[in-house]
Amino acid sequence: MLASDITPEPLEITMKRFGWWASLAVLGATGLLGGCTDDLGTFTLLSTKHIDLSNFNSSSGGYGTVTGSDKKTQVLFGSSVYASMKTACANAESHVDAIGLTNAHATLNSWSSGIYAENEFAITGTPIRR
Repeated sequence: MLASDITPEPLEITMKRFGWWASLAVLGATGLLGGCTDDLGTFTLLSTKHIDLSNFNSSSGGYGTVTGSDKKTQVLFGSSVYASMKTACANAESHVDAIGLTNAHATLNSWSSGIYAENEFAITGTPIRR
């Protein structure tokens, strides 16, 4: 068999292969590029429990800062599983058995790639003692 006997593939087949690989690369990159972080703001007081505001001292911290999060995974769009800001706050409070958080900062992180998605609430703040 000589080198002159080998015929190259037609240009259409080569372009179809390139288009298939390019589509696969774009779909794979969607997971990396399809995410966002939303800054939901800073709250003076954030709590999942009842706080008596008539006897409230917001400077009663002393534990430093704590962080709580709630992360949920969704498979296929339309599933009803979502992260909860209340659960993230409760997780932060439970680190030091606090009744609330002052100067709490909330963020929402999320990403999706076609049929799989994740979203997470993260709360960071100074705990208020009981």
